[in-house]
Amino acid sequence: MKHILTLLVVFTTGILCKSQNGLQKHPIPVGSYPHQNRTKNDVAIDNNSNKWVCFSSDGLGKFDGTNWTMYNPGNSPLPSYYTDCIAFDATNKAWIGTDSGAVSFDGTNWVRYSTTNSGIASNRVISVSVTGGQIIFGTIRGISIFNGSNWTSYATSNSGLISDTVNAITMESSGALWAATSRGVSRLQGTSWTSFTNGNSALRELIMYSIYIDAQGDKWVGSSSNVYRISGNMVTPLQAISPELSYGFHPFYSFCKGPHGGVAFGYAINGSSGIHEVGWPKDYLYQIPSPKYVCYENSTGKIWFTTFQGDTSLYSFDASQYNPAWLGLNYDNFKDLDINEVRAPVTTRGDMHWDGYSAGYEVPKGSGKHADFAAALWIGGMDQSGTLHQAAMTYRQHGYDYWPGPLDTITGTSDSVKASAYDKVWKVDRYQIEEFKYYFQKGQVQNGSYVPAEDILTWPAKGQGDFSRNLAPFVDVNHNGIYDPLTGGDYPVIRGDQELYRIFNDQLAPHTETGGAPLQVEVHASAYAYVCPTIADSNKVLNYTTFYHYDIFNRSAQNYTKAYVAGWQDVDLGKYDDDMVGCNPEGNYGYVYNGTPCDGTGTPGQYGCKPPMMSTVILSGPLAVAGDGIDNNNNGTIDEPGEQNLMTCFHYYDNDFSATGNPGDPGFPGSTPAHRPMDYYNYMLGKWCDSTYVTYGGRGYGGSTPTRFMYPSFPYDTSGWSEYTSHDTPGDRRFLLGCGPFDFHAGSQVSFDYALVFTRDTTLAPQSPAFFQKNASDNKKVQNWFAQNNAPSCMNVNVGIEESKPSVEQLDVFPNPFTGELNISFASGTAEYNAEVLDLTGKSILQFTHLTSGPHVLNLSGLADGMYFLKVSDAKGFSCRKIIRQ
Repeated sequence: MKHILTLLVVFTTGILCKSQNGLQKHPIPVGSYPHQNRTKNDVAIDNNSNKWVCFSSDGLGKFDGTNWTMYNPGNSPLPSYYTDCIAFDATNKAWIGTDSGAVSFDGTNWVRYSTTNSGIASNRVISVSVTGGQIIFGTIRGISIFNGSNWTSYATSNSGLISDTVNAITMESSGALWAATSRGVSRLQGTSWTSFTNGNSALRELIMYSIYIDAQGDKWVGSSSNVYRISGNMVTPLQAISPELSYGFHPFYSFCKGPHGGVAFGYAINGSSGIHEVGWPKDYLYQIPSPKYVCYENSTGKIWFTTFQGDTSLYSFDASQYNPAWLGLNYDNFKDLDINEVRAPVTTRGDMHWDGYSAGYEVPKGSGKHADFAAALWIGGMDQSGTLHQAAMTYRQHGYDYWPGPLDTITGTSDSVKASAYDKVWKVDRYQIEEFKYYFQKGQVQNGSYVPAEDILTWPAKGQGDFSRNLAPFVDVNHNGIYDPLTGGDYPVIRGDQELYRIFNDQLAPHTETGGAPLQVEVHASAYAYVCPTIADSNKVLNYTTFYHYDIFNRSAQNYTKAYVAGWQDVDLGKYDDDMVGCNPEGNYGYVYNGTPCDGTGTPGQYGCKPPMMSTVILSGPLAVAGDGIDNNNNGTIDEPGEQNLMTCFHYYDNDFSATGNPGDPGFPGSTPAHRPMDYYNYMLGKWCDSTYVTYGGRGYGGSTPTRFMYPSFPYDTSGWSEYTSHDTPGDRRFLLGCGPFDFHAGSQVSFDYALVFTRDTTLAPQSPAFFQKNASDNKKVQNWFAQNNAPSCMNVNVGIEESKPSVEQLDVFPNPFTGELNISFASGTAEYNAEVLDLTGKSILQFTHLTSGPHVLNLSGLADGMYFLKVSDAKGFSCRKIIRQ
């Protein structure tokens, strides 16, 4: 698995816009030990609304909403600095588990229960629960139940308990006892024991950390990477209940009642962390510290929680104040550009090509192989006082620098309501537009018999109020100045054969990714691609290329100078740790190639021998500053009229936190992250984090000749400078292509375009001159297509095919839309007929031959969601129907 040093702290640091998402941070006072507060083992609320926290190294803490009271062996009869669990009985007496026995505390008196003065099974108490008048302790030697007078213990030696290590314990009102252990789940009903393990149930793991009984009597169990519901004797894993959450990054240590009455728990998965309430998919808390132990406060409806190691605060969350602008990835704000041979995920927060955890830039599409892990837009510039304004994204390790939506035309600001409305990626195919136009002309849009694609209907063409202006481009068919597709026939204008469009800004909240001051920029971003399956081999790179366009608006009152924009990438060419990178300044592109002849062994996710390479080529950029003395477009001429900034810097850095490593200080357990926005800006200029220039030769650091381009020579050039000639060890690479400097005046707009170009020719030797020249040729074709606006698309937009009538009998299909299987019935006029499924380009992707007249069930479960054509034909004719997989 790929390791990202900066990603690791996403689960322990960073709070986003506390005033708008219902989250509050309550700092815990300094403890008795240098490493105090790093590990918090439990949280509970007593009958007086005090919050209690158990610590591994600082005893016990009580928080009354304002002040903390700390208890430890130095100031109280608490027998240990290590407390593990706490629960309260009906009299508000606290029952505490430590590594030196159990303790009760009524606010004045302390009573210790150990193996020497009581019937408790072990002094190492790791869980506690109170039901009625019974106090139930889970220990490392089994279960001990105390009724105030007598003790009863269960262990593997005297009962059917499956393990003596009892991590969590609870009891139903009926008296049934449930234990989450290191070997599964045990239930005691009367005198009968039942166990649930990975051998006799749907449990996949052995170690269970938590257990909870909901209002319906179902049991919820948390393991090292999953959540399970036990209803009766039926065990159901979380992915069958909440498939969008699936497995976790951290163990599930705790459950509680949720704000809507459901079951809530903390999660850390796919690069995000928060609290999920089962049955309420909108209740994700995205980009908050990873909750470890959670509890619900009935009087306020808040959830209180502690985090994993490395945070010195207690947190509360008020769901009524939560704004859905801070949701994680969902079907609206995470979509794939997938019209050709690439699948490229796109999000709304300035980054793309990943799902927050895994690589998503898959090429060829459907292969399981990825060429890019993550990508993002960086922007920076100096205001008139010399203050840096910086916005960038990498792995969301601290939070965000970008948020969805446009900015107010008067104030240059936004709000969470507007952000929520634009937390969406609009995905439109050229075929959908042509189909819409066809049916509108026939009157079938107006009468409701044809329903256009949702993203056409909701296309963000116009803003409202102080946001009133043209946003996403569209054709105003009836020239009335508004976007009205249903009545006026208006439709989007898109780039390519498929476009993913989104709008974001850097102004809504503080920049928690870089720590930089906001620029007040509004970005209209497009990711698009072309498709032509029948194109000549010499031009097939079109089907393996994706394009990116940014219109960046300065909505502030500031004139920025020394401004730069950059495309940042974490390139992973198949196997992530055997890559090398380089650039071609004259061609305005950077590239990644395999540092070894074979990419891994060719196992899933690896390209094997004769691996590909991929380039990032800048196609267009902001105008250069007149007379800056720089050859900004690398054409050999300095300061020509109308000169554009293209690739003015190519920078590579290491995955560490040195002066030549990841930008910013992530912070480590027990410390606060130190944002360093200048690191990001320096990289766009061609400098290192310590503000020294990249120098020619070696690793680019500490030499005597400054340069803006790292590794500008092809590896086969033994006299040039490349990773290969520098004898670098192949590894996990990040790079960025800087574009600047330019002046970015208040109220002005700049544009930035680049493309990702994938080249693979298995007839060429890796790292040979022909190998790199093939990629250079592909890049040139893409540049020419862009400059001339004539990419050779051959997408079939003959929408009339969709209702072709058979020359013989009627074709029936149902259900439509379908999910996996499609029923068809065709009364053929001959003995047999054939059926085939076509994609929107007219390419045949599935065939069914020698079908007999009458009904058949076609298994189409292998198709991706989307629209297709089903064509049936016999000797007398054919019929075609539009079908939709969802």
